[in-house]
Amino acid sequence: AEPEYQALVEKVRAAVEGGDCEGAGSLIPELEAELEALHAKAREGEEQVAAAQEDTSKIKEQYLRLNADFDNYRKRTEGEKESLSKNARGSTLEELLPVIDNFELARTQLKLETEAEQKVSESYQNLYKQLVETLKKLGLTPIESVGSKFDPELHDAIMQEETTEHEDSTVLEEYRKGFKFGDRLLRAAMVKVAVNAAPAAKAEAEGVEAEEKAEEEAEEEGEVEGSEES
Repeated sequence: AEPEYQALVEKVRAAVEGGDCEGAGSLIPELEAELEALHAKAREGEEQVAAAQEDTSKIKEQYLRLNADFDNYRKRTEGEKESLSKNARGSTLEELLPVIDNFELARTQLKLETEAEQKVSESYQNLYKQLVETLKKLGLTPIESVGSKFDPELHDAIMQEETTEHEDSTVLEEYRKGFKFGDRLLRAAMVKVAVNAAPAAKAEAEGVEAEEKAEEEAEEEGEVEGSEES
């Protein structure tokens, strides 16, 4: 169907061409009203488009926010799951430490006097090695002790030995192994630590030695002077 405004335009054109100026003039207000109605519809359409664009932007923003929240939730859930799994493994390994202690204790107490006992010991050691390797694969790590510097975070000093053959705070002996699981300390190692002489005691000993040496030198000088006078 032909739009009304187009029909009005044709009427105005026909009136003008026919010399009917009065008829053409009477159609002008109607044409203006029709054009105003068209402008109103256009403005309404623009407002609807703007509203639709705004709704689209809001929906997109909500989608992005929900997607980000879900991604954060997924990462948090995965992290919590990994943390729970790691804690469970650490607790299980901690419960197995007495088993390792018993293997170590039995190894030190075995007395191999016969070939049969030697075979039993070899089987026992192979079993112990398999256990240790399995626990290492699960993340169990022994703490370095003998020969290393004493670390209060990793070592439990149950004995001290005063010595000058080793640097102060050097671990001399290990009585029970310590273990870690990742960054988590499962058990500190029980050790004996070297302790050098206290500075004050050392200085006092050096002072006494210096005094004795000075007295000896004085006596020697006295003897020399006495022999020269005679």
